Amino acid sequence: MVSREKRVLVTVGSTLFQDLTDAVLQPDFLRALSSSGYTYMMVQYGSAQLTWAGPDTVSGISIETKPYISNIDNVFASSDLIISHAGSGSILSGLRMGKDMIVVPNSKLMDNHQVELAEVLQREGYLLKATVGNLVETVSFDLLGKSFVPFPAFQPARFKQLVDNLF
Repeated sequence: MVSREKRVLVTVGSTLFQDLTDAVLQPDFLRALSSSGYTYMMVQYGSAQLTWAGPDTVSGISIETKPYISNIDNVFASSDLIISHAGSGSILSGLRMGKDMIVVPNSKLMDNHQVELAEVLQREGYLLKATVGNLVETVSFDLLGKSFVPFPAFQPARFKQLVDNLF
């Protein structure tokens, strides 16, 4: 029986998150992904300066890099794991698709809304929060056997009610 490729998407959205981009292309991180059974990684690096120039396969991981992805929803859908900056749009896209997520807040941003959002969603069991410094450990140990809580489906009527109650 042929096993299916396990795919990872790393996304920084339209932001600059050089530290995350650099971290996921380090040999120790790629070895951790490979040890966890992943075979392909797409890195959407936004406006970062990509310091990695290949090769296309490292530690058994096929790597593809792009500054932006026009069909990002398709890439989200085909990914088994999403490692994302802590922007709400990227997080909601991944969770609504039922994807395993590791969220890495950008500690260089002025306020800590990304940290707060990631901490709440981790506490509720929807995703894992990591830092650039502990990504290897998060992939190697924390993700192992992890079962995430399914994210609730969007309820437009409930959302409308909440908005109406504000005014």
